[in-house]
Amino acid sequence: MNWLTNFVRPKIRALVEKKEIPDNLWQQCPSCEQMIFHRELEASSHVCHHCGHHIRLPAKERLALLFDDGKYQTVKLPKLTADPLKFKDRKRYSDRLKESRSTTGEEDALIVAHGKMGGRKVVIAIMNLALWADPWGLP
Repeated sequence: MNWLTNFVRPKIRALVEKKEIPDNLWQQCPSCEQMIFHRELEASSHVCHHCGHHIRLPAKERLALLFDDGKYQTVKLPKLTADPLKFKDRKRYSDRLKESRSTTGEEDALIVAHGKMGGRKVVIAIMNLALWADPWGLP
């Protein structure tokens, strides 16, 4: 029960240890390469305030911006078969589907939603490009 090991050492260790910082606090603009704080980026609708570059928005955020008051209902799409063409590339298509579904939480790359835009009833279909950003090297 030494006061050095019970009191002083934990205090020193707390001062020296690195604190974990979340990775998503800052984002780098692909155009001017400036770092932008995530709250500033959300406030400007994902437009870089340094150069005016439009950074890609996730599909759900885009829908919330388009519809009045961000209120919309998604349309349930029919269930797709796993791999109707038996397509093969570097990876099997069914493996790519499983991976993209687990990372995005969506069943399909297409999201169909309906609601009001400018007071008028509209239906919007939007492609979730987050599923396909990696194969073509898109930002």
